[in-house]
Amino acid sequence: MWTTPHRRRAGLLGHALAVAVAASAAQGCAGKARAPDRPPGPVIREVEVKGVTAFEQDEFLSYLNLQPTPRLSLKGKRYYVPGLEKIDEERIKELYAAHGYHDARAVSIDVEVETKGDPERHARKVERRARRGKPPPKPLKKIARATIVVDEGLPAKVRDIEITWERVPSDPAFPVDRAKIEQEVTLAVGDAFSIPALGASAMAMQRALEAAGYPHAKVSEQAAVHRRERWAELQFTVDPGAPARIGEIKLEGLKFVPPDLVQREIDYARGKPYRPALVTRVEKTIYGMDVFSTVSVTKGPPKDDGTIDLIAKMQESRLQSVKVGGGVGIDPVRWEQRVSLRYRHESIFGRLTRMDVIARAGYAELPNFWAAQQHGPILKLDLIFRKKGLLEKHLIWTEHPGFELGIWEGYQFWNVTNTLGVTRFITRFVELGLSYNNLYQQLFNLTSALQDPDNRALLGPDFRERFFLSYLEAGATLHLTDDLIAPTNGARLSLTYDLSNRYIGSQFNYHKFSPELRLYWKPHNRVQLAGRARVGLLFPYGEGDRRAVPLSQRLYLGGANDVRGWPLRRLSPRVRTCGGVDLDGNLTDCDQAPVGGYSEVLMNAELRVRLVAELWAAGFYDLGDIREGVAEFDPRGWQHSTGGGLRYNSPIGIFRLDFGWRLTTDEARFPEPRRWAIHFSLGEAF
Repeated sequence: MWTTPHRRRAGLLGHALAVAVAASAAQGCAGKARAPDRPPGPVIREVEVKGVTAFEQDEFLSYLNLQPTPRLSLKGKRYYVPGLEKIDEERIKELYAAHGYHDARAVSIDVEVETKGDPERHARKVERRARRGKPPPKPLKKIARATIVVDEGLPAKVRDIEITWERVPSDPAFPVDRAKIEQEVTLAVGDAFSIPALGASAMAMQRALEAAGYPHAKVSEQAAVHRRERWAELQFTVDPGAPARIGEIKLEGLKFVPPDLVQREIDYARGKPYRPALVTRVEKTIYGMDVFSTVSVTKGPPKDDGTIDLIAKMQESRLQSVKVGGGVGIDPVRWEQRVSLRYRHESIFGRLTRMDVIARAGYAELPNFWAAQQHGPILKLDLIFRKKGLLEKHLIWTEHPGFELGIWEGYQFWNVTNTLGVTRFITRFVELGLSYNNLYQQLFNLTSALQDPDNRALLGPDFRERFFLSYLEAGATLHLTDDLIAPTNGARLSLTYDLSNRYIGSQFNYHKFSPELRLYWKPHNRVQLAGRARVGLLFPYGEGDRRAVPLSQRLYLGGANDVRGWPLRRLSPRVRTCGGVDLDGNLTDCDQAPVGGYSEVLMNAELRVRLVAELWAAGFYDLGDIREGVAEFDPRGWQHSTGGGLRYNSPIGIFRLDFGWRLTTDEARFPEPRRWAIHFSLGEAF
């Protein structure tokens, strides 16, 4: 006869509930007969399973009461109570029956209890304490070992599958590929029958219809099982229901956020065919506004006009927040200690204009704090305004003035900056940006390498102790990744172009091109592969002193985020001044300063493997080179390094510790005493 799996599953659920009640009653009765400080029974240490091939051992045991207690467990111990064998015998029958094994049975469930310690000695101790009027000692520890032998028998095989459509969709605006829907059935003729697989097949067909725009679709399933002959006939009844489009999107929970700004973000969904993926996209869009702590989008009841309203329930975040923290930066040629403060207001002028005030202060030592050759305070102040929707609803505007006091090898500096920029996404894949940037910089406390007249003559107009720079920056990024912020699969291709000349208020004339490709692949939830390739090109142009690029805008490599076998900015052309010559003819008392170059090549490959929880190990290979000439590349001089490290994905970001080893050296261009470097930083390199 035909049986509905819904009733069958209800029977299983009822039986499981009865089993749980029986187990609790057994343990409760045992508890009434013992002293309050006694355990409910022997601790189950080992469970040996024999004859089970249809399930993994851990999966099989997860259905039973007789489960071993792990050596290290945070969930408490598992105890043996007489009577669990009978309960687990029934559970084994129900488990196998749900997967088509109707003849399966537990041949035997044997439990051996072992007492730890000497029972006779413990009995004498009990008598002595009783004579003295003292409470009895703690009972001896007992452990239980169970052996379960199962006879699985033969499973019932699927003999026939029938799929009946109550109505075949014919609306050209909502096309349905009937064959594709029916392919969602995971069971096939000849497979072992399984109630979970039967239900999963029906649910998969229903979801496929919903994805095609049929939110009222229903798929029911039935199975006729002949236990003696071990066959099953399956029947699915498909009712696609009527198609529907999204009508209104109702907002609930708004207090400070203007409703029209939320509606503007999600208006793309109105009138579109109702699909669960589109509902999820609406939910992510609202949450991506960064002003809500929770967002939930559900569908309303069907309407007579063939539409379904969406109901978006939101809880607003606090409009203002303050974060205070500290940090340490560690590099072979630079140490720094800093504190930071960040204040955010989500709607400083109303209408969701965000303001961030970021202050960082500290002290830096080069190359380290115990043997500092250069040192000084560091300070960075940023005021960032962000507003979406001016001129055009998808434009994101940024105004970012800032001040910085810092130190690099060879000099200290302070500067005042300002950036006015706008970005826009064209579809989900293409991001365009344009900004106008200003920089006034003053250098001071120059070391001898930059005070040397010969070095200044070598650098020419690129080196200036004070200057004013203006440049336009245009960027385009093609996002072909699964996530815009933290991608795990896909590719990201970007191109950045900078233009500086006197017509926009600059003292320098140059072009800068920087194309970059990033690749990501996650073949397993514990394995991540990532790669990056980048080229940097600077082209000064014009006549006289304007044909130049300031030191701060030249190209540098080395450090935690590019070629990790090198210290920070040390993979770079340098100028140096030496005070003498030793007996072997080697220069002594040398002072050097990285000054960057005009041509850059960079390639990275990284393998990340999750060890446990949020702790990852990584191995990497880096390649890079900086050249002084314009569009100058020489693969024979490319510098190679390799190494590994650890990453910890904490709630505030990824902490990263890397050790890099240089595989090649070029002492003529890049004199460096050590072939290794250690970096501690926050966030992935790419």
